Amino acid sequence: MTESKHHTEWFDRFPPLNPDIAWNTQGQWCPRHWAPCPVLGANGIGATTELMQIFISEMAPKDVKDHEELNRIMSEMGYLCCTLGDDRMYELWGHWPPRRKDEDDKAV
Repeated sequence: MTESKHHTEWFDRFPPLNPDIAWNTQGQWCPRHWAPCPVLGANGIGATTELMQIFISEMAPKDVKDHEELNRIMSEMGYLCCTLGDDRMYELWGHWPPRRKDEDDKAV
């Protein structure tokens, strides 16, 4: 499937990671696909939970049940977000938008 130019441009508009910030190169997120969280205030916890669910249900071998083996496989895959691509990550972040400013006063 060809990536949507719109979705690629959407991620490309975020500023690059500050070079003074150390980034975990063994994690599931690259700085480019993580940018909606710090830049827009999108829900990173929700997005990460969904990304892990996608890994378990779509990317991991179905016959592996051991959590240590799943962690090894996930680490070997590298950034899960890049494996999924811009279109899928755009869709994922659409499920976890920033909290509206007027909602801050209504916290439970």
